[in-house]
Amino acid sequence: MVVLERKSISADIGSKIHSLNQNNITLRCRATGIPKPDITWTKNGITLQNKEEVLRIFSAKMSDGGVYQCRAEKLGLFDEKTSDIQISG
Repeated sequence: MVVLERKSISADIGSKIHSLNQNNITLRCRATGIPKPDITWTKNGITLQNKEEVLRIFSAKMSDGGVYQCRAEKLGLFDEKTSDIQISG
């Protein structure tokens, strides 16, 4: 679990994150391979537009809280990890 004061937070996907409102949050999804795996991010089961290994949330608000998932896939094989992000006042 990562608990930090108001500032920028950086963590690998799979961590549980408690953040204060207005913090910047960076989640990293480390995926390697040849060919490079395709990355898919979801929040509460809804696919996000980001296809990069890094997901950034700027000035996080309560509505940014939820379960984030990174899925790395290549050649029909995949791995998934999730992080629960909680934002408080």
